[in-house]
Amino acid sequence: MSRSGSSKEFIKSTPFDLRGDAAIALIVAMRRENFRNEVGYITRYGIYNGKLENGCEKVSVIRTEWGKRGSSVMNYMVCKGKIVKSVSSTGENVPQDLKPVIGKVLRKLKNDKSSYIKLKKDGYVIEGLKKSGVCEVKVLSQLKLLYYYSFTCR
Repeated sequence: MSRSGSSKEFIKSTPFDLRGDAAIALIVAMRRENFRNEVGYITRYGIYNGKLENGCEKVSVIRTEWGKRGSSVMNYMVCKGKIVKSVSSTGENVPQDLKPVIGKVLRKLKNDKSSYIKLKKDGYVIEGLKKSGVCEVKVLSQLKLLYYYSFTCR
């Protein structure tokens, strides 16, 4: 079955009341890539955070609303096309001792030929990815996305 065919089938099988952040999470889990959606004054960034050992996908959705300060972050575990767990990380911050590590990852992606960096420290995972002229750095604590930064790089 083609990718587009499976996505239409996948979306059709989604319950009617499933909209917004959760719908974006399902799309990201299915595509296994980041996805951006704008509807009216709401922008949602779906971030693909990888696959777990049990085959489930980890996804985060960052939602910003025009005129509101800050953003909200919901994190999802998607298994076989269904959301089995969701947890918020809105307002949670990266520990101070990780900030220098994040800075090093940012500089390394920007200045080196490195295209992927993954570090683990005190139960946190810091990932950096360079792809098609875009760099992204994220910090995860289990299912929760605590930090995400995306920028143009070469």
